[in-house]
Amino acid sequence: DDIAIPSLVAEDLPGVLCGYHLAMIRPRLSSVSGPFLAWLHASKSFRAQYEAKAVGVTRFGLSQYAFRAARIPLPPLPEQQRIAAYLDACCAAIDAAVAAKRQQLQTLDALRKTTIHRAVTQGLNPDVQMKSTGVDWFSEAPAHWTPSRIKNVAKLSPSYSGEIPANDEMCTIVPMELLSEAGTLDTTSLLVFEEVSGGLTLFEVGDVLFAKITPCMENGKGAFVESLPSRYAFGSTEYHVLRPTNTINGKFLYYYTYNPIFRAYAAENMSGAAGQKRVSSRFLKETRLFLPPLPEQLEIISFLTAKDTEFRALFAQIESQVATLTAYRKSLIHECVTGQRRISEADLNQVKAYG
Repeated sequence: DDIAIPSLVAEDLPGVLCGYHLAMIRPRLSSVSGPFLAWLHASKSFRAQYEAKAVGVTRFGLSQYAFRAARIPLPPLPEQQRIAAYLDACCAAIDAAVAAKRQQLQTLDALRKTTIHRAVTQGLNPDVQMKSTGVDWFSEAPAHWTPSRIKNVAKLSPSYSGEIPANDEMCTIVPMELLSEAGTLDTTSLLVFEEVSGGLTLFEVGDVLFAKITPCMENGKGAFVESLPSRYAFGSTEYHVLRPTNTINGKFLYYYTYNPIFRAYAAENMSGAAGQKRVSSRFLKETRLFLPPLPEQLEIISFLTAKDTEFRALFAQIESQVATLTAYRKSLIHECVTGQRRISEADLNQVKAYG
């Protein structure tokens, strides 16, 4: 993994104790710079020689002999010092840029959550007359929306809508790892019904999936099942399956249950031991909702689908920028500590001036 350089060089500390899984490197010669050694060991390409000599079964480690025998490229001390100072300045600037990009991602995620929450609880008209909801996680809803509960608009854990499949009928299998946090599911895995475990959860086209176990629930795992390659599908027992009635659009119900603000509220009401907490069927059934007319539901779905596409494109763009900066940082360290990029006083002065 990448190393945080400031934590490696203990120049200003009177003494440092470290665990036995860590190795302490102390320069023994006046011609060796500690900061240069720190940057050298931050280079993944340099550490490859350690990885090649590591031994173990489930956990790998490096013997003292192998560690001591490692060969290091050692330029003259003044050049070591220039390299370390240059990398200090350059990597600080790169790290600041990455931190700013990550802050952008957090801001964008918060905006996305707010957009979904407002759309499914307040609608799209900012001038609509509102009324109090009496609901813990949102206080007002449009006055013309109908109060209800999920159990009144959708069936929880539904059975087969048609005939039970024959033993040789193909069925889609969607375990939890094939259900994404982006509302998609991988439906390429098929089994004949005879081989389907009786403990799996049935669902069909038009159903809504809601991951009930932590941390999948909090992370937003769920989907509206728009298509399947078979009549029936089976998934994890950690799914709640909701089958909408004709009073609610399935995709609107998906967005309602996907709403990150609702999921945070659901997390507060989970039951079970730590690490195995779940949203109960009772909680989901009794969840209050205020339902817009079907035409308005379709407008909200269209709006959220378009906004979601915009948000995901922005997420991908920023994440690509972070990946580019991270790759450049690694490449820069490697080039400097191996001599592929020679650092002069002019280079150092220039980066300090810009820094």
